[in-house]
This record gives sequence, structure tokens and C-alpha cells, in this order.
Amino acid sequence: MEIMMFVVADPEVDAGEVDQEAVAAMDRELEERGTLKRAMRLRPAAEATTVRVRGGAIEIRPVWPLDEGK
Repeated sequence: MEIMMFVVADPEVDAGEVDQEAVAAMDRELEERGTLKRAMRLRPAAEATTVRVRGGAIEIRPVWPLDEGK
């Protein structure tokens, strides 16, 4: 089984600068091979959250800014 993961997380790159045709072609090729399960753009790191389940309760907290004390 072949597993691939591509992550691009450069906040300086505007989505308009990405060759969408090349990305779509790569997605089609991976789909044809049966290796692509899902493809989507990541949200900015500043929007990241941590999800925990404690005592049956779901706790969602922002990751940023990092808590230096932990």
C-alpha cells in the first residue's frame, strides 16, 4: 500500500499563485490509482484548535497563542 501526504503551509503564498490545473491533474492521477481519499486546503495555523474529551465532555480550545507555561 502506498501512502502519500502533501502539505503546503506557507502563509506568504497566495492561493492565486498556485497552479490549480497542475493540482487538479495530480488529484485525478491519484484518484485513478485509488490512492486519493480526500483533498482540501488547510486553514491558517492561527485558526488551529485542540479538541479533547474529558469526563465525557468535549473541550475545544485555540492552539494559538501557545501557552508557554504548559
